[in-house]
Amino acid sequence: MLDPVLSEAIEALRSLPGVACAHIQPDDRGGPGLLRLDLDRDVDEIAVATEVGRLLRDRFGIGIDAGRVQLVEDAEPRVRQGEARVPALGRMHLLSAGRHVTATVELTWLDRVAEGEARRLATQSGMLEAVAAATMQALEDLADDAVLGRVLDVTANQGDAGLRVRVRFMIEVGAEEVEVSAEAPVRQDVRQAVIRAAIRAVAPHLPR
Repeated sequence: MLDPVLSEAIEALRSLPGVACAHIQPDDRGGPGLLRLDLDRDVDEIAVATEVGRLLRDRFGIGIDAGRVQLVEDAEPRVRQGEARVPALGRMHLLSAGRHVTATVELTWLDRVAEGEARRLATQSGMLEAVAAATMQALEDLADDAVLGRVLDVTANQGDAGLRVRVRFMIEVGAEEVEVSAEAPVRQDVRQAVIRAAIRAVAPHLPR
């Protein structure tokens, strides 16, 4: 049974904008447990983490070890018509713990499923790069390592047609190393746009 103060704190966290659910995950070592927050879509998880720490400290006097706070975001968009010809996003999972964010991207293609994971610093640019790197890793798996790559940069630019993201990779195809890039419009979530741009950049080089 949770301490009354912790119970009240959990209820307060659930009322924070961007927090879909908050609960304590039991600690196998007998500690106070792991605070787990499930986030709404299209929120800045780093800003939420800051607000969580402020609320717990100022209102409840609870100090939080940043390495023990997990912010989780899952996305499972439907495959759009026409996307079956190229890898499509099955699931995106973001975990922010302490100073780092870990992105997990699951792609589906030709009845196969592949998952990539990457970890970067918990900044806005670091989060986007983690998503791009995780996508590249999943693409490598789908290609059975016939295509290998690394992220050069990820940028987001506001244009006349709205916000767009651009991803650049350096990829190896056989003995050849080439730079590839692509853009994608931001429909709702900039992170999903990063994944679409990454797929567009690499897909022409995947084995058929």
